[in-house]
Amino acid sequence: MIYEKGYFWIVFIIVSIAIFFIKYDNNKKSVFKIFQNNLHFIISATGAVVVSIFYNIDYQIFCNPINWTKWFLICSWCSFGLVLILKKVHFARSFIFGLISFIAIYTILFGGFEYLGFILINSIIIIPFYLIALYFNKKTKSRKFDFLNFYGIVILLPYLILYFIFSQIKNTNKTFKLLLITPSILILIFSGFTAYRLTKINSKIIETNYNYVSVEKLKHNFTDKYLLERTLGVHWKYHTKICLYDGWRPPFHDPILIMSRNISSIFTANYEISPEFKKGKEMYKYVFPENLTEFNCKCGKHERWPKDL
Repeated sequence: MIYEKGYFWIVFIIVSIAIFFIKYDNNKKSVFKIFQNNLHFIISATGAVVVSIFYNIDYQIFCNPINWTKWFLICSWCSFGLVLILKKVHFARSFIFGLISFIAIYTILFGGFEYLGFILINSIIIIPFYLIALYFNKKTKSRKFDFLNFYGIVILLPYLILYFIFSQIKNTNKTFKLLLITPSILILIFSGFTAYRLTKINSKIIETNYNYVSVEKLKHNFTDKYLLERTLGVHWKYHTKICLYDGWRPPFHDPILIMSRNISSIFTANYEISPEFKKGKEMYKYVFPENLTEFNCKCGKHERWPKDL
């Protein structure tokens, strides 16, 4: 469990101290009676993001995000915090909200039923602490006990982000609401394009009867080279879904690969090289000789089931 980790308690103490000094206006309604205001939300959510990063290093729910993904997430979150402070930047605010919403939805969908089960197990802790915080805040007529909700914020972060953004955008005009869904539309259009190219690439690989020389010729532009490398790396370099029973996994996570595969699977069964194709890794070595193929590491530090659930 997360509360057994030292980094959780370090972040918890820092967030609790910060929350203690936030000035709360009793005349304003807070979101779901968890967050006092925008500052409270961004402090708590950022703390939860930090805890999630360290927890992911331990258990590799998403394995290791590739480099562009790391920078994308960092820049997106910093932009999110900035637009919460700069309230009058309406267009940027709605667009960034839409981007963060997409990331939250992606996380929820990727987590699937395993994530829902994780929430259900942790609700045994979350609900009592929420009720205790609610009780003492009411008794003291303050919000000083909101720090007790931090564990729940860590566990429910994607859902709370969506709820928070909805509360911010629900009273805005149609233009800003349209901007909210614009990032998702653009990402899905791009994913549709990469899914199409991925399907074509894999069809050509099958047509060549897995001939190394012919497959290498598919690297004729940046997009196809990128997707070919991901395709040949599926199941041993790039993981594609959560498996609670698997302590050893491919070490990298690429959301482009995940979305492209899922969209491609709607239209065709030939969207990847079969896991049973034993020469997939050998083909990768031939087509991409400049890339590492031996990582000599366990993806997560600990076995995840049933020892360390």
